[in-house]
Amino acid sequence: MMYRLRVIDKYKVDKVEKELIVDERSFAALDVQKKDPKFALISCMSDDYRFDEVIDPMWDRLRTENPDFLFLIGDMVYVDAKEFVDRKNVTELDLWQRYVDAFRRIPLYHRADLVPTFSVWDDHDFGVNNGDRSFKIKEASLRFFKGFFGGVDLPGVWTQCPVGGVGSVLTAFGQRFFLLDDRTYRQPDLNQTEKESYGHWGQTQHEWLVESLGKRSVPTWLINGNQFLKGAGMEFNESVEANHPAEFEKLMAEIKTFSFPVVFASGDIHLSEIMNVPIERTGYQTFEISSSCMHSYVGEGWENPLRMDGAYCREFNFNIIRSQAKDQGFDLDISCIGLAAEPYYNKKLQITL
Repeated sequence: MMYRLRVIDKYKVDKVEKELIVDERSFAALDVQKKDPKFALISCMSDDYRFDEVIDPMWDRLRTENPDFLFLIGDMVYVDAKEFVDRKNVTELDLWQRYVDAFRRIPLYHRADLVPTFSVWDDHDFGVNNGDRSFKIKEASLRFFKGFFGGVDLPGVWTQCPVGGVGSVLTAFGQRFFLLDDRTYRQPDLNQTEKESYGHWGQTQHEWLVESLGKRSVPTWLINGNQFLKGAGMEFNESVEANHPAEFEKLMAEIKTFSFPVVFASGDIHLSEIMNVPIERTGYQTFEISSSCMHSYVGEGWENPLRMDGAYCREFNFNIIRSQAKDQGFDLDISCIGLAAEPYYNKKLQITL
């Protein structure tokens, strides 16, 4: 069933009541019982004028793929764009203005037909490059993010992490999707004198995650802004394993205790790739799928010994994924899509215990 939302401005002219439709959208409920949902994994959506020629075509390309729903997994808003903001002194007004700028420019937010969307932030929409718990106005940042991207809990389907931040979990399609907040409680990556046991997500969020994982035995996605694995041999690599190894090792050991498989997803790195997670980490063959960037700065890339052959893209792109839960596992069909006529790569993966 399709629904229509109308925003109406009622006013009077010479005591005569009039109405003006100022916005109108259509939408349908997400079928959470669907066996093989198709979703888009998207990150890094700069509104910079230098990407004007690709912003609209990229969102048109996404529209033609017609996903059932979207995961926006970080850097949807570049609050700290150097042209507009002093990165060392970001203000609440900066936060608000940059969110408004992004929503004005990016076509997703102007679609007449809405698509279900689930979001989590990374550093730039948090408010500062490589941001962490020391960010002075993180409470304002949280308020703005939830105002633009948040929603109300739907018990049994979508619930927000009860310990604060922007983490949440979607339970649908015989699967679970945890979106993890990697900024609110994060120990600073640089100049660490001691690597904390819960340096990446914080103890309360980590314990909520593990407790929630133990409540249901269904195939599960763990989704984070930056990468989980340190695949690249670089001096500075922003990933859970590289920056907060104690928490990474703890999570991997905990994952081994569960009777269902986990697959990992991330964004941030301005390239897309699929990594083979070493079997000794989880006890079975699984993968990390990184999707970046929709329209932002494309870097030079790097070598990655964990990267799956042929699963690498340094163009503007997003990932389209069909994820079907099976007994003790997943069947995944992953396509990296951009402005080219054909996918940059397509991989069919199976994950089983």
